[in-house]
Amino acid sequence: MFQIRPSRLKTTIAATIVALAASLQPVAAAPSSFGNGVQLVGLDIQPGTYRSVNPGGGCYWERLSGVGGTMDEILANDNPRGPAIVTISPGDFAFSSSRCGEWSADLTPITKSPTESFGDGDFMVGTEVAPGLWRSAGGVRLLPGAAQRLQRYHGRHHRQ
Repeated sequence: MFQIRPSRLKTTIAATIVALAASLQPVAAAPSSFGNGVQLVGLDIQPGTYRSVNPGGGCYWERLSGVGGTMDEILANDNPRGPAIVTISPGDFAFSSSRCGEWSADLTPITKSPTESFGDGDFMVGTEVAPGLWRSAGGVRLLPGAAQRLQRYHGRHHRQ
């Protein structure tokens, strides 16, 4: 019968653990900013709130439950004019964007003051835009439902 002395077994186990630990590579944290394309939630990006300043216009983004390319996988989407803010949920499978520029977790206010006028786009009430009633100047007519107060930045669903 084969016998292993306890002291030798402990040494062998310890050496194996040290060798395994040395071969492990640290997992890189998901970046706090990312560009256009399809990003897998939990792998490429973490759930959270992100902003794009949308420098060139023509931005399109979508939160996805899968990447099979079907309309049913679109949880929310938007074609924002101006800065965009989106909250990617832990249950989202992926996030896709095109022509939006860089998305960043940096939500530092981009307006000069919460009480100064602002243009098209998504802004955070209380930090970038003061709460209250705002009026559009210049003959712009808002259609019913065009001005919205949002509790969270999840975007609008594609089947409105």
